[in-house]
Amino acid sequence: MQEVDDEFYERADEHINLSNSQVSESIGRGKVSASFMYSVARFNAWISACGWSNSQEMAESKKETIEYFVNEYRKMLEENFDDYIDNFEKYMNVKDENKIVCTKHGSVYTTYVCSHLINGENKEWYSDNPDEENKWPDAWCGGCHTHYDAEGEWNAESESSAGVESIKMLCHKCYEELKSKCNVHYLED
Repeated sequence: MQEVDDEFYERADEHINLSNSQVSESIGRGKVSASFMYSVARFNAWISACGWSNSQEMAESKKETIEYFVNEYRKMLEENFDDYIDNFEKYMNVKDENKIVCTKHGSVYTTYVCSHLINGENKEWYSDNPDEENKWPDAWCGGCHTHYDAEGEWNAESESSAGVESIKMLCHKCYEELKSKCNVHYLED
C-alpha cells in the first residue's frame, strides 16, 4: 500500500459512515457492500482513464492496472481482516459469557471436567461426541461413568453418587491437552 496522507483515514471513515447509513431493514449489509465495491471499481476505472490520452493506451495497460488495484485491495483487506480477528470482541461488542482467563493460555472458552481426570486419578475419558455446536462437551472419568451408566443419564441420583463437587471448570486448551493423555470414549447418540 502506498504511504498515506494525514486525511487518508478520515476520508475512508466518511465512505464507511455513508455505507453504514445506507444499511436498513430493506437494504442489507451485503447489498450496501456490493454497491460500495462497484462504486470503488467505477471510481478507479475513471482515475485510470484520466492517466491516458486515448482508449488504446488504456486498453494496453488494462491488465497491469487491474493487477495493481486488486493487489492493493488484497493487502488492505488482509490488514483489516487481521485487525478484526485481533479485536473481534471489542469491534463486534461480543461479551462471551463462556470465556475465562487461563493463567497458561490467556482468554479461552470454559469447559467442565471431573476432577478425577484433572488429577490423573483416572485416564478413562467419557463425553458426548464433540460437534460444531459443542466443541468441548462435559467430560468425566470411568469411575464417574459407572454412576452415569447406572442411571442412563446425568440426573440428581447419578450426580449425587458421583459427587457433583468433583466437576471442575477448565479452559478449552487445557481440556484438549488433558484429553490427549486419556483413553477417550464417546457416548452413543
